[in-house]
Amino acid sequence: MKTLKHIVLTALMLTALNGYSTEIEIVSSASVTTLQFSNVKKGQQIMIKDGLKTVLYKEFINTSGTYLRKFDLTALKDGMYFIELHKDCEIIIKSLYIENNNVMIIQDSESKEFKPVLKLNKGTVMISQLTLAQKPLSISFYYDGELIHEETLSGSMILNGAYQLSTDKKGDYVVFMKSGDRTYTNNFTL
Repeated sequence: MKTLKHIVLTALMLTALNGYSTEIEIVSSASVTTLQFSNVKKGQQIMIKDGLKTVLYKEFINTSGTYLRKFDLTALKDGMYFIELHKDCEIIIKSLYIENNNVMIIQDSESKEFKPVLKLNKGTVMISQLTLAQKPLSISFYYDGELIHEETLSGSMILNGAYQLSTDKKGDYVVFMKSGDRTYTNNFTL
């Protein structure tokens, strides 16, 4: 029964995410690289990173709809680069390679990473993450700046954890979650 729940939950999550799919188009000609995302929402974030995952460019999207921006990437050093769209629950990544001032889009390089989702309900914190690569999720809870609990979830495509917080500890909490080379932070107050 538990396996059936996981399969149904995974199918529902993938169906919902496909309903909000984002069309990515990157076109490079001469010294101009045009980046276009369809179906973006205000507050989402665009990043350009180098091969070491250093952020070279970051922008918050101001309006929902289609995002279109032109870049001159030819001055960048030769190597691999990544264009990322950070959405509410996922990150869409597209790769490109620069060599001798030429920008080459790597076809079929689009990938997705799903962010961990945190829900708070009456002192219970529920954390879940869909991780197709089955990466472990390290979780650290802090209360008023002090570590109170840490745990690593692993072994499944769907990672779930539920944590009951003490009702007599009112104040500020921070949860750090690390999956692969990405760290996510959630702040909340009880």
